[in-house]
Amino acid sequence: MTRKIALIASTALALSAAPLLAENATISFDPTNTLAGQEDRVSTISAIEGGNVVTSDGVLLGQIEEFSINDQDRAVVQIDVEAGLRYDGDTMLLMIDPEHVTVANGGVAVEPTNDELFAAIGQGGQNSAGALEIDFK
Repeated sequence: MTRKIALIASTALALSAAPLLAENATISFDPTNTLAGQEDRVSTISAIEGGNVVTSDGVLLGQIEEFSINDQDRAVVQIDVEAGLRYDGDTMLLMIDPEHVTVANGGVAVEPTNDELFAAIGQGGQNSAGALEIDFK
């Protein structure tokens, strides 16, 4: 099951990014069109760092340690995982293809595929620190 993850830097951003979580969201990540240029892209990314990572059904996964766009235009999200989750590790790294990233109104919504989510976990359900067990309720 794939969940959309909203990367938000504040409550205000959470409210402005809420429409991005709709199933019919039409804005997609395109650095040449969605954002006015490299300067805006960098400022959007820096505003996101330190923000909460929340699933579309309201589960707090943790805080964003680092958010960047790599040379292949994939979103790279390093998450400091909440201690209360059953995740055997301190951080999770997601690499997400651009068609699954939405940027607007100072907020970002990402929808990793199962393959991308499993890659973040690591080979055989393990990351460098151990097995991933996030309890979504």
